[in-house]
Amino acid sequence: MIQNETWMDISSGIPQPSAGDTAAGWETEKTPSPEPAGYTEHAAPGPQPLQKPQRVRRVGSFTMGVALIACGVLVLLFLLFHNMEMLFTAAKWSPVLLILLGVEVLASNFLFRKDKLKYDFLSGFFCLCVIGSSLLLSAGSVVYEYGEGRYEAEASISQQISDQCYEQLQGTQEISSLSVHVSLNGGSRDLPQTYQDLRAYDDVHIDVRLVGQDADAQAFAQRCKAISDRLDTGNLSLVSVSFYAGNLDNGQAEYDLTIHDRFQKELSAEQLAELVDVTQPEPDEEGTV
Repeated sequence: MIQNETWMDISSGIPQPSAGDTAAGWETEKTPSPEPAGYTEHAAPGPQPLQKPQRVRRVGSFTMGVALIACGVLVLLFLLFHNMEMLFTAAKWSPVLLILLGVEVLASNFLFRKDKLKYDFLSGFFCLCVIGSSLLLSAGSVVYEYGEGRYEAEASISQQISDQCYEQLQGTQEISSLSVHVSLNGGSRDLPQTYQDLRAYDDVHIDVRLVGQDADAQAFAQRCKAISDRLDTGNLSLVSVSFYAGNLDNGQAEYDLTIHDRFQKELSAEQLAELVDVTQPEPDEEGTV
């Protein structure tokens, strides 16, 4: 028979079980262990707020869209009108795409600082291809205009026609200056070397500056008619002649008349007066001309 021994805690007055009484059902009160120095109790972390994803903006897409629209419109106009000069003019303005791309990059960095910028490599590559093609087209136009003796032939024929006009108009006191412009079209293999060899698709233009002041368009047309009758262009049916007179800087009205073909050359002075363009000087603040 097992006897449980108990003993009295004199300080507390509470009976305490012996070492063997634990197994017999005595329950001892467990006191919490002391916390280490410097320990602070932390609350359990709550749910973290969701972070807003950073917006991604593509830089260069706008410039690529403008380039595609410009190329499409240019190709459409060329297919409708077959004007090579329009292509050459557009090629000279192609570096504007680089300026537009740079403006787009700067504006995106300034306006969308909080967004993540992603540069469109395809847009930049496309703009470089357009500009490279434009440079090749411009170089081709320079070669076409000045290559293989075209410039020399045009200058030579212009001088020949100018000498011929001088012989025909020699002694005329009303002419201040006369200049001839020749444009040879077509291939460079069969360029003409004299004005007698000019072809139907070549262009010849003569500018004549008259001295003096005309009272009106009728008086100016009469002077132009007299000079035109003395100016024999021979079989050059495509020669056009422009006459100028007056000076706005001196307070004089400016008169301009262009005779485009042989039919207009046969018109009378009264009929030519209807084709004269008159530019009057602007009146000053007092209302006088």
